Amino acid sequence: MTSGAHDRVVIVGAGPAGLATALALAQRGIRAQLIDPGAPPGDGGLQLTPNGVRILDALGVGEALRADAVIARSVEVRDPRSWRCLYSFDLSRYGADYILLRRSRLLAVLEAACRQAGLDTKVGCASWLGETGKGVVGWRRDDGSDHEAGLLIGADGARSGIREALNGRSDQPITHIAWRAHVPDIAPPAPGRIVVALAAGRHLVMYGLADGSTNAVFVYRVSSDHDPPSPAPLFAGFGGPVRQVLERCDGARRWRLRRSMVAPRWHGERTVLVGDALHPMLPFLAQGTNMALEDACVLADAIATENGCDAAFKRYRSRREPRLRRVVRAIEAQTWINHASWPPMRLAVKGALTLSSRLMPSLIAARYDWLFGGDGSSGR
Repeated sequence: MTSGAHDRVVIVGAGPAGLATALALAQRGIRAQLIDPGAPPGDGGLQLTPNGVRILDALGVGEALRADAVIARSVEVRDPRSWRCLYSFDLSRYGADYILLRRSRLLAVLEAACRQAGLDTKVGCASWLGETGKGVVGWRRDDGSDHEAGLLIGADGARSGIREALNGRSDQPITHIAWRAHVPDIAPPAPGRIVVALAAGRHLVMYGLADGSTNAVFVYRVSSDHDPPSPAPLFAGFGGPVRQVLERCDGARRWRLRRSMVAPRWHGERTVLVGDALHPMLPFLAQGTNMALEDACVLADAIATENGCDAAFKRYRSRREPRLRRVVRAIEAQTWINHASWPPMRLAVKGALTLSSRLMPSLIAARYDWLFGGDGSSGR
């Protein structure tokens, strides 16, 4: 990019997508200004899958994250009532760590790295004014002052105002409700194990964090006549430690989840989307943050190497769109596996997975080689 009064890069959003994009640009000699459009979502457990961890290692923050995290070794799928392990698969096959930590820790490490790179991560709230038609993008600070940028990156999350400005309003239907709880006073699952329990129309994910606490996520598939305020009646029949978790998760945050999507329009003349602003995703493969990290490095590379915004944006989309759409399809398939309600279908799924685990234990893990085995730079 050329230098000049209107050629600076502004990133709207100081979550993982915005911070990682700023850091990736700084590594390539491009200084971005971060502006934060509002309060961040609540804290909670976060799964950094191997494809995302490769990006964080490339950004130079991987070791700092590992210092206060748990390395996941396996996923165990358990019968929800008996709590018997139906099958498990090893997470060590993907060539990079699978990290469990709190979202706030990831943000703190990325913010520290941005500050070390000379970037200001606390500029304050702002709103996007749109493209002026003069080769610049306008934005307004919360003090009422108007500013311009040569390139604006929308990293303003799943409810992105910039995505809406580029694409119009799109009301994806609410498909699930999730309750995310952090429970400090029970014994967590064995260190390094992610425990999943599946039942008709609902499922549970639990894992331990580095401070000895348990992170639990309860997910319920929405029906037209039932909008429960609490996970307790839906998961009371689950075995193992679930009852203890339910008794201690009164403060669980309730999230309405919408169907995964990739925005039709990725960019304007000098505005481009990244992370959840581009592709809000259901969390069933833990790819929201990890896809945002991949976006960040691919976009930064395109901006640094291409001549002009149009060429950079086209390269970014060509390298990311096939993979993002494949991830969305995989999430839809996982949603069906997690929440199938017809009893014969549930028995068939359970039997197939159990048999595969016993006869070919690596087969289930191999299903995710394409996702966890790279860093998203190839577009596949």
